[in-house]
Amino acid sequence: MSSGSEAKQRLPVLDFTGFAQEFLRRNQEYRAQYARISEAITSDTLSMEAKEMARSWGLMFPLPARHTG
Repeated sequence: MSSGSEAKQRLPVLDFTGFAQEFLRRNQEYRAQYARISEAITSDTLSMEAKEMARSWGLMFPLPARHTG
């Protein structure tokens, strides 16, 4: 059986962004909402539903850079 300090050493050290990402990755409600709207996210536009979902979770979905060459 490992001690508490040994278990602590195995935990990753996360900054705020990393913690937020791990929280959302494990959150069933977020995952369900994201699955619902993920089809609406394209390289050109975001649906209003996707924008509202992102805002409700305090997120931004950056668009990929357009290829201009």
